[in-house]
Amino acid sequence: EQGYFRIDYGEVRGYSYGGSGYTEFGNWVQAFGTIPTPAAPSVNITAFPSTTVSSTMTATYTTGGVPLLLRGTLGSKWTKWFDMPISDSVGVKLGRTNGEGDVFLQVRDYAGRVSAPSLASTRFDNTKPTGVVQINNGAKTILAGGGGATNVHLTLSMFDNNMNGAQMRIKKDATFADPGDSGLWKSFATGDDSVTFSGTGTKKVYVQFKDDFGNLSSVYTASISVSTTGTVFPSALLVSAGSLSINGGATLISNPTQTLTYTVSDPTSLNVRYLTGTKWSVWEPVTGASMAKKIVFARGSGMRRVYVQLGVATGAATDPVSVSVLQDTSLPTGTISINGEDTAVEAIGSVTPVTLTMTATDPDTPVISMAYNQTGITPLPGDFVSFEMTVTGFPLDTTILGTKKVYVWFKDLAGNVSKKYSDSIKVVL
Repeated sequence: EQGYFRIDYGEVRGYSYGGSGYTEFGNWVQAFGTIPTPAAPSVNITAFPSTTVSSTMTATYTTGGVPLLLRGTLGSKWTKWFDMPISDSVGVKLGRTNGEGDVFLQVRDYAGRVSAPSLASTRFDNTKPTGVVQINNGAKTILAGGGGATNVHLTLSMFDNNMNGAQMRIKKDATFADPGDSGLWKSFATGDDSVTFSGTGTKKVYVQFKDDFGNLSSVYTASISVSTTGTVFPSALLVSAGSLSINGGATLISNPTQTLTYTVSDPTSLNVRYLTGTKWSVWEPVTGASMAKKIVFARGSGMRRVYVQLGVATGAATDPVSVSVLQDTSLPTGTISINGEDTAVEAIGSVTPVTLTMTATDPDTPVISMAYNQTGITPLPGDFVSFEMTVTGFPLDTTILGTKKVYVWFKDLAGNVSKKYSDSIKVVL
């Protein structure tokens, strides 16, 4: 009887120290007023960093009703229920996947009622930038300058998911010695003329990149031989590549193979090369003022960037220009539950309304839609509706009693569809 039991007057005795020996519990009756039922439990995440380089976070929250238990998920699997912490905060481990990190919290009260989920998001990035550094576009030698001072030109390329405000620092002859070299940081650029070598011999330059989150790249080096018989580095090339576009101006792709288009101000006797990773392609002829080039990016998800550089046979070249695109090939993940923690529901005729609670996340692009049914049949594109964490009144088919399942699929902004998720509930009279 839900934890209560019935006894007759005088049936139960308990021994009482210091008293008459036994206390006749059943000889006494106490009456209480009606205790009002507390409001349904609720939870609301009030503080969660919007960006982070640490995979360990703290979420602060407030609650309503009288919750006793708390659980969380990053979007794919709920933790077990645990006692409400004394403080109104909980630690969150984001894992290793860089990108959008979502955390959902739920609470449950003594009556087994479960709150709607509360969602907070952060942008997580602890990945080091990468880059490519060349002196005089990769030349092996250079003619020593007058007075023992030789100016060189650096060609620089950087790759990172977050580099709108990227920085770099450059040093010659010796690598960086922090904190003494912390003042060398400046805005990232694809060309730099700040290095002047003295004397002759093999000379080195050291370069390091920093992304918007403060992550530092490895230290990259490039070398060149300065001699009295070296090659004269030509002046900058006065042509330009413009209007760079991937897939007709797309900012989001799900296929690594794409078409890069761009224009050239003067294609006469020009060559071009491309960079999408750690090594420049070979120089190839420019065939016209409007160019199209097949580009194959690295597999997986993340920001992808391609650099374009124009040059001529004499060695003169432009500074590279680039265009970026977000590549999303990862599937969303999610959860579904029917009527919270209920394991059974009473049938109300042939159709019984139930509540579906869903969570879903994707590290690259937002989850924008979902499709659900009781059949488990893969949905058609038109079956998807806007993603919501709570769907009330789902018409569960209860013409036949027994265990019923509801299936759900999630779709992200790039069009990737998750695997099938489901939850079950037993239908009884």
